[in-house]
Amino acid sequence: MGELSDWAKKQSPFITIDKDESILVKYMGFKMVPNRFDVDKETVRYLFELPDGEQKPWENGQLQVAKVFDEIEKGTWVKITRTGEATKTRYEIEEVDSKGNVLKKAKQAELEETS
Repeated sequence: MGELSDWAKKQSPFITIDKDESILVKYMGFKMVPNRFDVDKETVRYLFELPDGEQKPWENGQLQVAKVFDEIEKGTWVKITRTGEATKTRYEIEEVDSKGNVLKKAKQAELEETS
């Protein structure tokens, strides 16, 4: 990623995961919020702590991602890897330690990216 892309990600109030990117975050819970694209629907806002201690949300209303996080306890470090784009987006979610060493095999969610 370029210097300006890195700066933009740092400035964003939300977590964004680009194609073929992995992030290491601590899962801090979730809450339901109005969908930004269809206010008559709800979406899930997951709250994560970044390795530097900053907290940022990630909005994703896909059912498969919700099912994976339903099995993950608050305070657990996870590595989220995104592959594909649009309707071919796939996330691999692994439980890891704070250094990124895998503790539990990956769970995959195939879905369309909403944020």
